[in-house]
Amino acid sequence: MRRGSDETKLEKNFIFNAVRRSPISLYLRNSTIKLSLNLTIKALICTLLLSILLPLQVFAHAILTNASPALNSQLDRSPSQIELTFNERLQIDLYRIEVFNAKGEPICCEKAKISPDQRQIQLKLPVLQQGHYTVTYTVISADGHPIQATYVFTIGNEPPAAPTTPEKPEASLHTGHSASGPEGFWAYRMFYFLSLLLVTGWAFWSRWIPYKNEEAKQKFKRIAHYIQFFYLISLVGFIIYQFSSYILGWTFTELVQLLPHTITGVSWIASLTLSVIGFPLLFRWRSFDIAWALLVLFSKSINGHAAATDLPWFTITFDFIHLIAAAVWVAGLTYLFIFRKEGAELFLPRFSKAALSSIVLLVITGSLFTLTILPSLNLLFDTTWGILLLCKIALVLCVICTGALLRAMMKKQSQTGIHRWLNLDLQLMLGIVIIASIFSYLNPLPSNDPLQWKATVGGIAMTTEISPMQPGKNQFSVELECPISLKQPKSVELWLTFHGKQEIAPIAVPLQQVANAPANTTESKLYAYSAVGPYLPFSGNWTAEVKVMDQDDNENVFSKKLRIY
Repeated sequence: MRRGSDETKLEKNFIFNAVRRSPISLYLRNSTIKLSLNLTIKALICTLLLSILLPLQVFAHAILTNASPALNSQLDRSPSQIELTFNERLQIDLYRIEVFNAKGEPICCEKAKISPDQRQIQLKLPVLQQGHYTVTYTVISADGHPIQATYVFTIGNEPPAAPTTPEKPEASLHTGHSASGPEGFWAYRMFYFLSLLLVTGWAFWSRWIPYKNEEAKQKFKRIAHYIQFFYLISLVGFIIYQFSSYILGWTFTELVQLLPHTITGVSWIASLTLSVIGFPLLFRWRSFDIAWALLVLFSKSINGHAAATDLPWFTITFDFIHLIAAAVWVAGLTYLFIFRKEGAELFLPRFSKAALSSIVLLVITGSLFTLTILPSLNLLFDTTWGILLLCKIALVLCVICTGALLRAMMKKQSQTGIHRWLNLDLQLMLGIVIIASIFSYLNPLPSNDPLQWKATVGGIAMTTEISPMQPGKNQFSVELECPISLKQPKSVELWLTFHGKQEIAPIAVPLQQVANAPANTTESKLYAYSAVGPYLPFSGNWTAEVKVMDQDDNENVFSKKLRIY
């Protein structure tokens, strides 16, 4: 019986070795290695491309949704106040509105006031004479980003000022976030986020790792101190970069107030203090390590998108739990990679359970956070933030599949297979951290750009502007540059058609002719028309049509599709 059993084992071993050395098996193993290498190369290429190609100026956060007086408006009499409304809360202590006359002299001595919901700032005005007035405002959104812009309005019958539509909401309203920023900005953010997750995750795991020997334990502590050092360096650089974006437009006294009186400043102070305290005290007591890591992650959670929602403590809680789960997973996986030859297999079963819980928490909290801040999941396809989130979801699904394969390998006790899939899991993790470090800076919600639409039909050059092109009250202007041979148009109409509901008929914008500006050449003449009103009442897909009828009743139609968020 034993002899037959031995022969059976030999046959099985022979078959196993034959299959293992077969071309198909070798191809599959090589494919895994190739996939791992390809993913690493692609992640690096994507990182470089994103740091070079993604324009930093397109990622605003708080957005001006309404201005009174309206942008580039012409008023019959002096307004009583300037009133600016934003789509999200502002920092309560740092905001400013200034108004200048045509000579560049300030006309107000009072300080602006903020509304109880922190979404609106107001500045009372003295009685203003006829002329052009420039409004400039500087605020800080609840997520810590500075915003600065300028626009002009006119009082009286003077020709309207040259269009000075403020920089696009998705453009450089964020001082310091322009395309001229430091090179390698994205790579720097990736380094900061990775060091944050590693240092806190290392603290979480410090007393739960079964060390193979004392040498492995000492190596863990040495690496921990290196990670602490890198985190402190990246944190200081991160704060310096953010603080530099606040300098423009604020006095020294106001900048000093930024630290203790804003969430952003409190977050900076707390993070720096905890980082310094960690050097002499970390990795001595388990309870202190855990408390320290929780405080560091909480300090990060209050300075970001989560703090800018209508339910800040609700979204901050989601973000906080999300960061904890990420830190546990990232640090544990990194430990397995570094100590793969020094007893990592002893830690693997414990990490496998923690990793499963972490991924579940990441999926749940990430989903709840997304559902909270996005009014519709369709918006995921309309922003860079949403597209990157979809890429992150795809990588998380790959991690889940990899985790399932790892658990299967653990049951089979296949060390070679475990190491290969762990390497792949590590690379997937780096891809997720790269994406998270980028889209955590971007605006989750799509922004509306002031429209400047130019087209030529029948020899007539048309320019239409809609500002700020938000749901509600907007400024509309239409300019026609016509050849001298053509007489003044008999009628000029602007129609707005909403595509969400068929029962809503097209909306006619009541254009009024304004003083004609000089033509660009002696062979043409310029006709200008404008209107102000709530003729874009809600968000959705629209079509704008400008209909120009000449004296012979010939009609030229200009058409453009619009998307209002």
